[in-house]
Parts: sequence; C-alpha cells; structure tokens
Amino acid sequence: MKKPAKLNYIHLCDYALASERNKVSAIGIFDHIAFSSLSNKHPVFYVVASIEMCKKDKKTHDLAITMSNPDGTELARAANIKFKTEKSQIAYFIVSFVNKTFSLIGDHKVEVYVDDVPIGSTSLDIRLKKK
Repeated sequence: MKKPAKLNYIHLCDYALASERNKVSAIGIFDHIAFSSLSNKHPVFYVVASIEMCKKDKKTHDLAITMSNPDGTELARAANIKFKTEKSQIAYFIVSFVNKTFSLIGDHKVEVYVDDVPIGSTSLDIRLKKK
C-alpha cells in the first residue's frame, strides 16, 4: 500500500507551540527519560510532527499518534485529528501526552499514522537512573 504522506520530522520535547505564521517551536527535545524506579509517571511531554502529503487535495484526512511499550502493546493514542491540506501539502501537528505511566524499560515506539497508514516513527528510551 502506498503511503498517503511522508513524515518530514518527529520530535519529543518538553514543550511545543505554533505561531500564527505556521512556525513551530519545540523546546527541550529529548529521546529518553530516566526514572529512579518503575512504574512511574511523566507529567507531560509533546510530540511535534511535520508531514507532507503525497498529493494536494481537498479531502479530509485523519492523523493519529500512538505510543507502544517495548513488547508492542499500545500505551497511548492521541485522539484522531482531522485535517485538510488545501493551501499546502505540508502540515504540522503538536500533541501532548499527559501523566503517562511507564512500567517497562527500553524503547517505546512513537508512531504517526495518516488515514490509518503508518508513515514513520521515533523511539523514546525509558531507562533507570544510574546509582
């Protein structure tokens, strides 16, 4: 199956915002979280993604962002976001994950879907702090 979009980038960060002029700011980009013990909650983090649609159309598309444990079970899913790309083929998204509990160490997959098709992912490494 052909992908409906290309993932230009995906970042995990402490905070993110978008300006009126479509400029995205990602503050405190990271790829791991270290806890002193598990299970543990992280208060909030943001996922920032830029996607480029393969073709320009006026159709409404669905975007979803999921996070899975290292064993593959889904830990979280951002609500499906409906969007159109009438003026540009590029779209930017900012999604927050609040009070997520992490019970396993290792790489947690954060994946972006457009119209239920996976278009790309990144990893969030959950580790224990060194003593």
